[in-house]
Parts: sequence; C-alpha cells; structure tokens
Amino acid sequence: MSQLSRPGNGPNRDRVIALWKQEGGGAEEIELPLGSAAAVLSISMKHVKDWSADGRSRCSNMPSLTGVRFLKAEKLSTLPL
Repeated sequence: MSQLSRPGNGPNRDRVIALWKQEGGGAEEIELPLGSAAAVLSISMKHVKDWSADGRSRCSNMPSLTGVRFLKAEKLSTLPL
C-alpha cells in the first residue's frame, strides 16, 4: 500500500506505518525498523483546558504519545493463539 501512495521518484517509505501529531508539535512518522514485525504505541491522556475567543473555558482530554516499542517476528511466533 505504501508503494502505491508515494511518487514514483520519491524515497522508499515502505517501513513507515503511522503518522502521529502531538498537540502544539509537528507530525512525526513512526517507522518500523528492519527485523521488526509490529509496533506497540503507548498513549496517555492529558487533561487540558481550552479557551474560546470570548473567554469561556472547558476541560477536555488530549491523547499524547508517550512511547513506541517494536516487536520482532520471533517473539510474535511464540504467542498463543
């Protein structure tokens, strides 16, 4: 799929599996390293207060990426089904 979504002369991006954007930050590609078969994303919720233009506020939850771990293929084959 990733080969179909890139320009023919662009860089090889076939190991990129996700795009994450933190609040107030830029987008970050999550790339699966060679030899890895899966990624586990750790996400926590941050409580933030939003303000409107007229001064009203509200509390809301914002997901935040706190970690990424990669699983190798040999570990996946030992998991029970």
